Amino acid sequence: MSKTVSQLAVEIGVTSQTVRKKIKKLGLQTDLQTNGNAFVIDERTEIVLKQAFRSDDASQFANETQTDANSLQVGANYLQAGFSDVLDVFREQLKEKDHQLAEKDKQIAMLTETLKTQAQSINADRHAELAGKLQETPMLISDNTTKLKFKERLKFLFKGGI
Repeated sequence: MSKTVSQLAVEIGVTSQTVRKKIKKLGLQTDLQTNGNAFVIDERTEIVLKQAFRSDDASQFANETQTDANSLQVGANYLQAGFSDVLDVFREQLKEKDHQLAEKDKQIAMLTETLKTQAQSINADRHAELAGKLQETPMLISDNTTKLKFKERLKFLFKGGI
């Protein structure tokens, strides 16, 4: 059964103009017949045209698929480069933080040593002070020369003596 260019175009899902261009591209103009103002396509020419459109669709699909794959690869490369840059920044920051922590450890060690030295100095001063007070304090032993009376000892104790 013969079809017009318009009928075939509707069936394939393209415009009549697209069908006419395909006919011209394939050199099938001589296979067309006219029926009034319309070109009529015989069954053999219809099969050839449908195969040509399917082939074009397959080629276009392959091209689109390749383009999509290329786009995905470009996107993947871009992401990989971006991640690599981010990782480099993080590594650099981590090195800086390690350096800062090492400096803090040095400061802590110096301050600890300073505090230790100061504590020893304070202890030495306190011992010297206590030793001085002990020397100034009269002995409360049964030595007749330094023996205090009971009331004097109480006064001495309440004023900060031994």
